[in-house]
Amino acid sequence: MLKHAGYFREFGPGFEEDPSLVESRGKLPEEDWRRVARYLHTGVTLAVSGGLLKDWFTGETLVTSHYTQTDGVWSWRADLPRYVERYRVAIPDAFLEHMRQQDWKCPVLSQQELIALTQKLFFEMKHARKHRRKP
Repeated sequence: MLKHAGYFREFGPGFEEDPSLVESRGKLPEEDWRRVARYLHTGVTLAVSGGLLKDWFTGETLVTSHYTQTDGVWSWRADLPRYVERYRVAIPDAFLEHMRQQDWKCPVLSQQELIALTQKLFFEMKHARKHRRKP
């Protein structure tokens, strides 16, 4: 299963268990934010959905749609690079360490790797739904 980053409780219902965007603001170490933003910008697009994203702090509509990026291990929202660049929001320590281990270079996934990852995700989602239905 992919690990997730960039989901915050302020984004609404369904995110109550995620970290606070407000509390995460300014918590990314100064020496890391540029490398983190570059890594996030170079992730492979995994999924796209309709609608435009808005900056939670300003309400400004971003010139990007909802999409999810990945490096094959982690996935993140399309607006996470913006929150890192503008607000230095913290990301999970495990994700930060993963980026360091990758020497700050986001892996490029082949089409076959991306298809396999997508198939695995759909299988896991289907399996999870099946187990939730049982009393």
